[in-house]
This record gives sequence, structure tokens and C-alpha cells, in this order.
Amino acid sequence: MLIHTDLIRQIDDLTRADLVNLRDGYFLWLLIATAVVAFGLLLEGPEVAYETLGLIRRIPRTEHQRPPWMICLASVGWLFIVIGVAGEGVAEALVSKADGLIQTFNETVVTGDERDIAQAEELAGRAKTSSAEAADAASRANASAKAAELHAAKAEEYALLLGPRKNLLVKERRQKLLSALKSFAGQRIEVRRSTLLGAWNGVPTGVSAIITESSGLGESLIGILKEARWQLPEKPLAFGFSQGEGIRVQVLSDASARTHKASRALVKALGNVPLEVSGPESITEESAKRPAGVVISTPLTPDTIILVVDPK
Repeated sequence: MLIHTDLIRQIDDLTRADLVNLRDGYFLWLLIATAVVAFGLLLEGPEVAYETLGLIRRIPRTEHQRPPWMICLASVGWLFIVIGVAGEGVAEALVSKADGLIQTFNETVVTGDERDIAQAEELAGRAKTSSAEAADAASRANASAKAAELHAAKAEEYALLLGPRKNLLVKERRQKLLSALKSFAGQRIEVRRSTLLGAWNGVPTGVSAIITESSGLGESLIGILKEARWQLPEKPLAFGFSQGEGIRVQVLSDASARTHKASRALVKALGNVPLEVSGPESITEESAKRPAGVVISTPLTPDTIILVVDPK
């Protein structure tokens, strides 16, 4: 029994959507577990501050006893941290397993397409041995091959969209982005990324896989911007905890008309990759300040565009 190609494609799309929804559900629990860890650290804050104050003032241990409420609060915070870290471990394992299922499914689809192409070519070869029947068989085989090639191309596109975002910045997409940015050579810009991975009292509070993905995307964008002759630091600047808002373009409200035009062109070019991007967002000079402890030679001027690379 023959199954129509459109029906196969619809079944593949539905299956892939179910797998993506499963992965997104696990990822949501991962973020919840991270929030639990952060809340636990917040509960431990008073105790840490109290102990630190005692060390600064050099108050003897016998005279610097923690209040009972502070001990209880720190104990509850420690419990939240333990639960959150355990939840992160389980959720990250489930996210990884879901990613593996998606990858296996995509590979299976591509393998099926290759098999369809091979079968179509075999039918075309057999068709050459006869007249009218051979011509009809060859026509059907060519149509099947074209459909299979289209299916393979879409499967590759899906694989790119489901993988790390930096994988989109290759070949024709990279060249189009580069061409769109070259007309604004000399424009100042900073690429900033979140540092969701951190620690408090030795307890991890983030997910390294998410930070690695954002960092890789930021470095890829820096390479393209430098090739377009924009002025920017060599590495993405770390700016704090992620809000999961994806790529954002920010520009100071008192920036020049050229800078505003460049920020709009940047948003459009990134969206055409396609990357999920928002902006340009008008911000104040206070909001644009670099994180404490970040020292680089490139000055932050009113005409500096800020490109925030956040997980999504």
C-alpha cells in the first residue's frame, strides 16, 4: 500500500512537535529547579551577611552568636538548595535524553529519505529496459526522488533550528548577514551574555549547557561583526543572570541617527537568518553601564549598540 508523501510529512511534523514539546516541558522544570536553588541561596543570605559582619568587626565567636531565627532560615535555605540541585540534575538528564530522541528521529528521517532516493534511482534504471512501461516508471521514480530530496532538505532545516543557534550562522546565511552589516562599518557595539552558571558557598546555581550555547552564539556573532568592520571587544561581556529573553538589541536614547539606523538594520538582518531577536530597545545610560569588575580598553559611548545574547 502506498502512503502519500504529504501524509508522511504531516506524521513526521506531528512526531517532531511532540518531541520538542516534551523537551520544552523538561526544560521548564530545569528552570524551576534553578529558581529553587536561587531562592535557597537568598534564604541563606542573612546568615552569610551576619557572619561576614562579625569577621569584619572582629567580634569574638562567644559574643557573636547567630539568632535562632537566622539558623532556621539558613537551614530552610540549605534544604531548598539541595532539592533544587537534585531537581536540576534530574531535569538536565531528561532534557539531554529528549534532545537525543529528537536527534535520533531526525537521523531516521534523513535515512528514510536516502533510502527513498536509492529506490527511485533503481526504478529509473529498470524503466530504461522497456518502452511505454519504462517511460511511465521513470516518470514516477523521478517524482518520488524530488519529493524525497525536498523531504531531506526540510529535515536538515529542522535539525538546524532545533540545534544550537550558532549553527544557523553558516554558508549563505552568514554571507547575507555579513553583507547587511558591512554598510555600517565603524559602528561601535558590545556583545553581552548572561552568566546563569554560578555558585554560592560552593553550590552550583546554573546549567552549563545553556551558557555554552549562548557563549558560542555570542562568539560567532563577534566574528561576523568584526569581519563587517564594526568596533567591539574581542569576547562577549558577562552581565548577570539570564531572564530567558533571547537576543536583544539595545541602543541609548540619545544615540545618533546613524546608530539608531544601524540598530534597526542589525535587528532586521538577525531576524532574516532566522534568529529570534527583539528591539531595538531604547535604554538609559544607567541601564547600559557595564557590569562591575569588567575592565576593557574600548570606551562605552552613547553611540555604542548593546547586543544581548540570552538563552531562549
